[in-house]
Amino acid sequence: GLEGIERFLSMKRSAIAKHAAGDAAAREAALSKAARKEMELRACAHIVVPGCKRVPNGKGNRMPQWEEQAATACAVQNFHLALCAEGYAGYWSSGGVGSWLDVPDVRRALALDGEVAGEPDAVVGAFFVGTVTPSKLAGYRSKRGDVMEKTQYIE
Repeated sequence: GLEGIERFLSMKRSAIAKHAAGDAAAREAALSKAARKEMELRACAHIVVPGCKRVPNGKGNRMPQWEEQAATACAVQNFHLALCAEGYAGYWSSGGVGSWLDVPDVRRALALDGEVAGEPDAVVGAFFVGTVTPSKLAGYRSKRGDVMEKTQYIE
């Protein structure tokens, strides 16, 4: 709801200020960009922050981190497909990874501040959920190009 989104936005502003504390120009630029995005983010029904929680398996071993991140990406894709099937819209953004989403206060708030054998939990972005009018959705066109130009079949 709006209260949770406002808390998220406040946490984001604070984390941006902490992350860029040593560079006033970078801090102001990042805060300005965040302020421009806030109206759009307030229109979201939910903001989900996916992450990889490092835990040992039943035998005490860990899966490779790349595999955990790939599994998380698959889960986010499945989440996105389920949302679309129910008439909702959403998008995944990696903005903030490596910067404000990795500020210790944010990681603590997201319960992604742990580690196992020196391998830290990972925040992998934010997923924004809401609704969109059918006309706006119909006007959206991906700019990624034809998948067949990127696919090679080996016979």
